[in-house]
Amino acid sequence: KILRIIKALRIMRIFRLVRVSRKLRILVDSLIVIFPSIANIGSLIMLLLFIFSVIGMSLFSEVIHQTQINENMNFSNFSMSIIILIRCATGENWNIIMRELAIQPDRKIKRFLPDGSIYIENCKMS
Repeated sequence: KILRIIKALRIMRIFRLVRVSRKLRILVDSLIVIFPSIANIGSLIMLLLFIFSVIGMSLFSEVIHQTQINENMNFSNFSMSIIILIRCATGENWNIIMRELAIQPDRKIKRFLPDGSIYIENCKMS
């Protein structure tokens, strides 16, 4: 327990350093001033993710499962929809996800079944 108190007091050195150093104080003050703007931008991004996840659920909820859009990662519920949109926003295989969601009537689709076997079918246009 005494060790925790000593570690807490060691962290207090950072605050003392900010108070003593003028340049660090200016940097911390500017971070405090811009925090509301960062919160506004973050809330705007969350609003856009919410809107596009609802649109994605209505458009892509019944897409055939493939490699990136599978039973663990799809647009069937809101939380998975948000995660896929964050993956696309960060650039993680967004082009593969886009190709799997595209309608191409002459394309063969590999479908992975729960037992591990692969089933190939044609893409259907409704």
